[in-house]
Amino acid sequence: VFGFDTEYMEGGTVFNEYRMYDSFGARQGQWASGLRNLWHVSPALTLQTGFEQLQVLDGQGQESTAATLAAEWRPDELWLVNGRLEWLRTDAINVESVGGLPTQSWLSQGYDSWLSTFTVARKLNRDWTVLARNYYLLNDYDGDRENSYEDRAQVGFAYRDTDTNRVNVLGKYEYWTRRDRSVSEWTRDDDLLSMSEGYDKHVASVHADWHPNRVWWLTGRVAGKRQTDYFQAESDQYTAYLAGMRATYDLSERWDLSAMGYQMWSPGGARQYALGAEVGYLLTSNLWLSAGYNVRGFRDDDLTGGEYTNDGAFLRLRFKFDETLFDRNNPAVNRALPR
Repeated sequence: VFGFDTEYMEGGTVFNEYRMYDSFGARQGQWASGLRNLWHVSPALTLQTGFEQLQVLDGQGQESTAATLAAEWRPDELWLVNGRLEWLRTDAINVESVGGLPTQSWLSQGYDSWLSTFTVARKLNRDWTVLARNYYLLNDYDGDRENSYEDRAQVGFAYRDTDTNRVNVLGKYEYWTRRDRSVSEWTRDDDLLSMSEGYDKHVASVHADWHPNRVWWLTGRVAGKRQTDYFQAESDQYTAYLAGMRATYDLSERWDLSAMGYQMWSPGGARQYALGAEVGYLLTSNLWLSAGYNVRGFRDDDLTGGEYTNDGAFLRLRFKFDETLFDRNNPAVNRALPR
């Protein structure tokens, strides 16, 4: 991606970007242009508006037009309320080939997408914060294809021992609903086996960090979910749980060594394990590069969170930052400046 943006008013910019996907093989080049604006209505209320138009310059793809409206309200230091509404119009295209190979021409339908997010956060005291968030996505297709939607409702809490900074706890419950009949499963004889219509998920998790001294970090996670998958004429339900921990030891100011073990199981079903070790190096302030290997592993994105539990070798890049990342001109943040 490369391009430029121009500030035409306070809080308002015009941008133009050239984007290229898949440099080898099925290359696709796109040109995106639009506006971004930030409006300070009051010290507690800000609005954001945006508009973008996407054109396909090379390859095959669907052109689109998007508009965004967002608001954030901070009545005091204890409350945060924000919402965002996005509209995307994706145009229909006539596809002549798939994967670079010619095929019978078919029409890819156009559709309108509506995405809304709403978040409320409340700081109870120095150590406790609660949060609620909802994510909703609707795809409205032009032709005879049925509309699809997805809704994720989340509530959670965060605890930080601000006096000693040794204990952090995060808890979350999520109800995730999806309905989309566009995914099909076929038999070897090309007979339709089943038509997926979506799923319902209940997912709960608690993640805790304990930092007993300078060189040790102990991390634990417990999680569980109940999922119901819907098909044309039936449904399938299952339950799964996960528990495990990671121990990290700082070998020096820049090197650390970790070992982790996790178990996932279902009532009356099979058990799966993940066991591995990892070596990390601090590249620069708050940026770590780690390499590891899991001798056993499994995958479940709903339960594992940010932990990597697949078997085999892996690399991780971790970056820790906060709201002061772009405040380098503030002497209170950047200690290298004159005070």
